[in-house]
Amino acid sequence: MKYSKKHKNKKYRKKRLINKLILYILTILIVIAFSNFYDKVDLVAKSALLIDSETNNIIYSKKSTSRMYPASTTKILTAITALDYLDLNEIVYVDNEIYLTPLGSSTAGLCKGERLTVRDLIYGLMLPSGNDAAQVLAVHTGKKLSNKEISFRVARDKFIELMNKKAQEIGAVNSNFTTVDGFHDNNHYSTAKDLALITQESLKNDFLCKVANTITYQVGKHNDWINSNKLLQQNSEWFTKSVTGFKTGFTSHAGYCLVATAIHNNKSYILVLLNGPKDDIYADAQKLLNKHLS
Repeated sequence: MKYSKKHKNKKYRKKRLINKLILYILTILIVIAFSNFYDKVDLVAKSALLIDSETNNIIYSKKSTSRMYPASTTKILTAITALDYLDLNEIVYVDNEIYLTPLGSSTAGLCKGERLTVRDLIYGLMLPSGNDAAQVLAVHTGKKLSNKEISFRVARDKFIELMNKKAQEIGAVNSNFTTVDGFHDNNHYSTAKDLALITQESLKNDFLCKVANTITYQVGKHNDWINSNKLLQQNSEWFTKSVTGFKTGFTSHAGYCLVATAIHNNKSYILVLLNGPKDDIYADAQKLLNKHLS
């Protein structure tokens, strides 16, 4: 009887050991599987997100809900907000609001006294990343929706309110926008996830998709406005065939930022990269896109 009890205890201990070993192996396999899902791609950008824009499935994520400065990727929201209220053929008179443009920032080279269509201004906003175009669109919209006699700053601030309202409606609830152009402000922030949602909303607008995919645009006396997105430029080492848009950004605080859309095998993707060194942001984009879209 004693031998039988000892034998049973030995079998029980052996069984427990085997179960522990199986559990340990399963844990290792799960960790490996999870690591492979959010691949160990060595990215320089501090925040990143790659999603299937139709299913919202996350393909890659790195601090995608952390607050970051979005720089000129802000202009995606500026564009879709303006297009909610303005007609593409609407004529806009460029006035003193261009002097609201931060000194030393990127511009479309607009001049006081010009008359441009909203269509032109959206191209000037998105391709050369014109902060002056952002100011003109914002002030024109703000004045149109309220009292045309209000000041340029008040009109712009009303537009910023509309931007934040739009972001909330989209679901970009972890963002706060205080500028129309993305020029640095400590209280102006977003996340990779929120920017993906904003971009997803912009994909519903065929005109904006066309703009984001345009390499050059010429209007009036202006030199060609050239798209700053190197992933679209065929003469660039960073040219990526699957990429269809969308927006670049940079400030000294935000670093280099990039939002890109891509199509592969009839599936649509959105990539967001925030706060990286100059060309490394494109290297990061190619790493992720080549790995997952090939």
